[in-house]
Amino acid sequence: MNEYSHIKIMQALEIIRGYAFNEPLHIWLKNYFLQKKKMGSRDRKHVKMLIYSWFRIGRALPKLDTIHRIKVAVFLTHSEEDPLIRSCIRQTPFEETRLDYSLDEKLALVKESYPDFDWKNIFPFHNLLSEAIDKEEFAKSFLTKPHVWMRFREEFKEEVLKDLDSYEITHFETEVSKSAFGFEATTELTKMASYSRGYFEIQDLSSQMTGEFFDPKSGEHWYDCCAASGGKSLMLHSKCNDINLVVSDTRKAILNNLNDRFKKVGLTNYTTHQIEIGKDAMPFHGEIFDAIIVDAPCSGSGTWTRTPDSLLSFKKSQLTTYVELQKNIVESVIPFLKKGGRLFYITCSVFQAENEDQVEQIKNLGFTVVQQKIIPGYTMSADTMFMAYLSKN
Repeated sequence: MNEYSHIKIMQALEIIRGYAFNEPLHIWLKNYFLQKKKMGSRDRKHVKMLIYSWFRIGRALPKLDTIHRIKVAVFLTHSEEDPLIRSCIRQTPFEETRLDYSLDEKLALVKESYPDFDWKNIFPFHNLLSEAIDKEEFAKSFLTKPHVWMRFREEFKEEVLKDLDSYEITHFETEVSKSAFGFEATTELTKMASYSRGYFEIQDLSSQMTGEFFDPKSGEHWYDCCAASGGKSLMLHSKCNDINLVVSDTRKAILNNLNDRFKKVGLTNYTTHQIEIGKDAMPFHGEIFDAIIVDAPCSGSGTWTRTPDSLLSFKKSQLTTYVELQKNIVESVIPFLKKGGRLFYITCSVFQAENEDQVEQIKNLGFTVVQQKIIPGYTMSADTMFMAYLSKN
């Protein structure tokens, strides 16, 4: 291990020991680096790589000292032959091993050298997963960075492709969507002219796939009740641009972002409400909706491959809070859904308590399940999500 890589590992060690999980890691790191004026962009990039590698192996090898755990994590999470990576794994059983070995081959080598290594400990809540999820494949997905995804407007596909070429950005296509491109995790897309013109949205592939369930018809009244920055509503608009749309969220800043995104694509026939559903009075007076989208606040466990610090910060007790919040939101909005209306319940969670168990509760409120499924992003380098389509009896 050369002097540079040793210094970076020691800096990563300092950060890991100093991180108290009182805010998301990416925010904490941003503030930390602001105080370290002498660290250049290259140094920050390399230290972040080491830190995120360490978090990606979750709760595996808890008894191994932090420095060696960083080295094992770097070996498991990187396949490119790079001088820094190679230097970081010196003085390990893998120092002469090819980095482009398959993940299963690497896992076998780690198990051979560290018998107490168990893939089940990468994601420590596997007993809480929805039954449809492949527990082993999901745990392994944490060892690679998921792609960044865009959903482009099909009429502007050629313009988007030309823009990508001009920036020399490599993209991946997927069989599951004809309007999606994927990119390496570090790809910057917001600088592109086609982004500012509204030709595409940055949206995870699994999130895009939830839109397959939406069936808007001309003149219908739709309510996106946990709209955030409007990704689901934009998919509705792409399918039918003359529905009557109502959106709400608790945060003013994110609704401002929604307004900007809607303006870019020409979505004007909508109303916004800043409310906390379940606490605030519902702002509807005689309004009845044909369809309601509940993209529910949740643990976000299906997105933790992007925020692997959550593997160590999340506590099982937090599930109770999310489950109760989801229940309150659904119960608050369904009185405004007409008989025969459609309810779309969505989470970016992998936990059965937030998914199938919630659907069972919704059924008891007078609904029939039309379709429900896990969208296995762990097989597509994307987030893992849950979607249920129900009809009001």
